[in-house]
Amino acid sequence: MAKPRSKRFSREDRERGYPTLIRDLLPVGLLGLAQVSLMAAFMSTVPSHIN
Repeated sequence: MAKPRSKRFSREDRERGYPTLIRDLLPVGLLGLAQVSLMAAFMSTVPSHIN
């Protein structure tokens, strides 16, 4: 059950919002596509921080 908007959420709850929405709302095929795109974004970001 969704929490009411008027309640203040802790930082941990706000950080879990996007992954929770992806997991709960996307069908299986789009869920895989979203995961692959997030992995690609992570993989392209890491080398730029290393160099």
